Amino acid sequence: MLEDLKKKKTLSDRALELVMRDVMSGLMDVSMQLGKECLETSSAEILLTSHDEKTEAIRSGKKSQQK
Repeated sequence: MLEDLKKKKTLSDRALELVMRDVMSGLMDVSMQLGKECLETSSAEILLTSHDEKTEAIRSGKKSQQK
C-alpha cells in the first residue's frame, strides 16, 4: 500500500516536474547558445591576432628594407 501511495503523484507534483523540466530545457538552450557565442568570439579573436601578427611582420620587413 505504501508503494501505491509513492507511485501516485499529486497534481502539484506533476506540475512541479513539468516546470522543472522546462527550466532545465531553457538552461540547456542558454548554455548551448553561450557556448556557441564563446566559440565564435574565440575564433574571431584568433583570426584578428593572426592578422595583426602578419601585418606586424610585413611592417617589420618593410622597415628593414628601407634601412
